[in-house]
Amino acid sequence: MGKVVAGKSPRSHYTQISNSLIRDTSSIDDGTFRLICWMTSHDEGFEMNFSSIQQALGYGRDKLRKILKTAEVHNYLVRRRVNDENGFFDWEYHIFKDTVDAITFKESLPKNEKSHPNNNYTEKKDVSAPCPENPSYGSSGRWLNRQMVDPVTGGSGGAYIKEEQYKENQKE
Repeated sequence: MGKVVAGKSPRSHYTQISNSLIRDTSSIDDGTFRLICWMTSHDEGFEMNFSSIQQALGYGRDKLRKILKTAEVHNYLVRRRVNDENGFFDWEYHIFKDTVDAITFKESLPKNEKSHPNNNYTEKKDVSAPCPENPSYGSSGRWLNRQMVDPVTGGSGGAYIKEEQYKENQKE
């Protein structure tokens, strides 16, 4: 049987990848490896939305979700909970070539910005008051719909809670 020999490494227009990522054949699949390499081949801080990634790499929505979840479970991706300009929560996805960098970044985040990769959605809060018939129009304070859909897993959960209770929960 013949052998395969590595050629000379380029000096410019290349991306440095850790050997542990390249050799991690048991935990991540080819699609996850490709996404990590492709995203990290851009400058640090480069941002792109899901549809642009799907178009560039030829992935469908479900395949991209699976890949992102795999990357997160194996510590190549950190989801960071952020608030958008309207005060609603959203996720930022930070992709790393090295698990040590990803874990360090995740540990540096405040607790309220960390994701929970083993849950399909953020933890539910206890609701002491019953949900009104039409939660948008409460007579004793504004009600907020806490229904959340996780873009990676597609899971959802939550409850209607009063605005005051929501603010109190955010302090925890």
